[in-house]
Parts: sequence; structure tokens; C-alpha cells
Amino acid sequence: MGLQNDYTRELFNGEVGPIVRLDVLPLHTQHFEMLQRNLLYTAVTRGKQVVVVVGSRQALEIAVRNADTSRRYSQLTERLKAQSR
Repeated sequence: MGLQNDYTRELFNGEVGPIVRLDVLPLHTQHFEMLQRNLLYTAVTRGKQVVVVVGSRQALEIAVRNADTSRRYSQLTERLKAQSR
């Protein structure tokens, strides 16, 4: 056994459980424009093991109900065209 296995065994003998990856998702109504179902879905599904949503229930309800994916005005196409000139 390697050093990692020995260390893990010692942790369990000391009654320390496995390390859990915890992702925290803050959700508040002050970020109203970002409360969209697709963005919420992406944030939750990218969590590794445990996702904790912290914030207001109202913000969560708004995000779940808002299926409108408004057009983004990032001007990416214009920037790429300007770079290639």
C-alpha cells in the first residue's frame, strides 16, 4: 500500500469520513436577470457530489419558472470578425 492508502486508513480509524465535494450555489433575487431555468440546470448538474442552494425560495421559484432564454448581446461575432481583419 502506498502513502495515500495509509493516510486514508488512518483517517477512517480516527472516525473521519471521506471528503465530500460540496458545491454552493447562491441564489438571490438581486441577480434577477440570471434567474433562468437553463442556467440553474447547468449549475446544479455540474456539481460533483453535493449541491447546496443558498438563498431565497422566491429566487429559486423565479428561476424554475423562467424558461425564457433571452438573446445574449456579447458581440462575439463582431469581435471575431474584427480580429480576423
